Amino acid sequence: CYTKNDSVLIVVWPLPQLGLNPLDSICINESIQLQMSRTQTYQWDADPTLSATNIANPVATPTVTTRYLVTGTSSLGCVNRDSTLIFVYFPSAIQITPQVAFVCLGTPVQLNVTGAYTYQWQADPTLSATNIANPVALPQDTTTYFVTATNIHGCTTDDSVTLNVP
Repeated sequence: CYTKNDSVLIVVWPLPQLGLNPLDSICINESIQLQMSRTQTYQWDADPTLSATNIANPVATPTVTTRYLVTGTSSLGCVNRDSTLIFVYFPSAIQITPQVAFVCLGTPVQLNVTGAYTYQWQADPTLSATNIANPVALPQDTTTYFVTATNIHGCTTDDSVTLNVP
């Protein structure tokens, strides 16, 4: 009677590291390029808001917060899945006062906009400041003042107010 030994070498290949950003955000009507790396082939789950499903970096244009799923396969045939969550934010509803005003020549008018985080008025020499919510306007003739309001997510809303000088 004799004993025979044998061995088998098992090589465990690591799963591919997909390198996907776990979450990101955009404003409505914007696009974002999803960034994949470190695998040989990619297959995104079908979604009509993706520019393609079989490339590393498709462009996504979601209209609501969406999770995108991807399967990556390494050159050794190992498969891994990952996902990213894209938050979709909407611009703030802003209010601007006065809505439409008739003012006498030489009369200062306090403008005021509310509902966002920061405000940027279009440059106009008759405004006391362009980067505050409540500049004072001193129009010399009928003037429309334009403002861009930005919320905490970076989404912008544009509005305007017209001061009529008879």
